[in-house]
Amino acid sequence: MKSTCRVYGAVVAAMVLALSPAAAAVADDPSAAPSPLPTQAYATIEAKKQLNVGSAAQSVDVSWMFWDGGAQVPAPRNETLVIDAHDLAGIASVAVDDPRCKRDGQVVTCVNRDSSQQRSVAFTLRADRGAAPGASGPITYTIRADHATGTTAKATVVAGIPKLIVGTVPDVTHARIGSRIDVPLRLRNTGDLATDRRVMLRWESLGGLVFDRKYSNCAYGEGDEPGEPDSRTSVTCVFPTGPDSVPAGTTVKLGSPLTARVGRHVLTAVTDYSVELLEPGEKPGGGSHQGSGPPLTLVRASGAGGKFENGTEGRFTVGADNSADLAAEVTAKPGRRAGGWTLDINAVNHGPASAYGTDDNPSPLSMSSCPGARSRPATLTWKRRTARTARAFSGTTAARRHLLRRGTGTTCAPCRSASRQARASCSNCG
Repeated sequence: MKSTCRVYGAVVAAMVLALSPAAAAVADDPSAAPSPLPTQAYATIEAKKQLNVGSAAQSVDVSWMFWDGGAQVPAPRNETLVIDAHDLAGIASVAVDDPRCKRDGQVVTCVNRDSSQQRSVAFTLRADRGAAPGASGPITYTIRADHATGTTAKATVVAGIPKLIVGTVPDVTHARIGSRIDVPLRLRNTGDLATDRRVMLRWESLGGLVFDRKYSNCAYGEGDEPGEPDSRTSVTCVFPTGPDSVPAGTTVKLGSPLTARVGRHVLTAVTDYSVELLEPGEKPGGGSHQGSGPPLTLVRASGAGGKFENGTEGRFTVGADNSADLAAEVTAKPGRRAGGWTLDINAVNHGPASAYGTDDNPSPLSMSSCPGARSRPATLTWKRRTARTARAFSGTTAARRHLLRRGTGTTCAPCRSASRQARASCSNCG
């Protein structure tokens, strides 16, 4: 009987495995085995991997934390951070102003006696006098604590700071619907060191521009309805160090301009652009569509090159040779005071362009007037009341765009006058 039972059990097991191949695969996968829980917390350090320093003191932050994977281990105590900069002799000097920290030459030791104390330290680095631009060395961070596993992290400190600013891109006017426009850009390095990290350029547009996906080192992002005014588009391009590095004091430009198509409902498209130096290992993000064709490059620019912005960001607009035909629909109802009226104003757009705002700015002022009354401007704000209204706003209806904006309210009330004839003034109540 015992032999029969064993055979029966083996048959059932074989049937289960035959019917559940996925289960068999999981069982054979060593990664599916549960990991043992830690017996004590383990530390992680968060800090920049590269630090560029100049003659002025530069603030640096380093932070840490402990993890236990839900094992309910004892809390770490006597947390100690050591900032070791002894390899930076002749390159940079470290200083700290924190009561938890003590400095011994180029080594700083900070201790948290209480678990409620902040798990971060701010210190400063300053390039040594006579440090050659580009000279570099490591700085080491070490964290240890009772009842915890310590860890170490390193960063590279470089004497000299690259500083990129963007050129001013002129606005475009009277762009033909459906045409393509060039989007040029210049960069200038006003720092004392060539760019030693990847350069990232980003364009973000609202209003109906659609960028051509031409370059393999650029990622393109689009909304649900490309070319419609309320659909955001973006381009993010990353340039490696080496041939695309920007030497100190020089100006570069795009090897070829970006190109963008002007959507059919564009009135005025707004594009923000920026430049950034990426940290080592940092992912640039951006759009989900990678461009095709050769990579976009940066080339040396000749001449003064026009105006430049004061920093890393700029903006330009594209005004289309288009118009929006707006009309007002007004419903009047008696106001709270005798002789007063409240006007409910709806704006109707007969196209062909879509009327829209940018940066949450209101629409252009509308003029509301009562018979025989003074007129005051009333600001209209967006109010999408139905799905049809939202689609109309984006300009996707075939014939005419209907309600785009709704008035915040305009009140007409009698005003004081020596005349017996009543007068009323209209003012925005929003």
